[in-house]
Amino acid sequence: MPYSNFHACRIHDPGQYDRIKTARGSVRGKAVNILIGYKGGKTEVQSFHYDVKRWTEEQASSHCRSHNGTFHKGGE
Repeated sequence: MPYSNFHACRIHDPGQYDRIKTARGSVRGKAVNILIGYKGGKTEVQSFHYDVKRWTEEQASSHCRSHNGTFHKGGE
């Protein structure tokens, strides 16, 4: 799942949701895309996407680890 313009942090498998929407948020003072999964009237964070121009690999990886996610380096 390599992406050229952002690092990714998968928290849950996207296939388990009825739909996924993207929301913009801020973490540690930096913008982040938050993918929200919807299923059975409930919502949860499915993944985070961090712009490689604003987030270093270590910053994004650290945030991902704090959410027990699987980190995927971007920018390659």
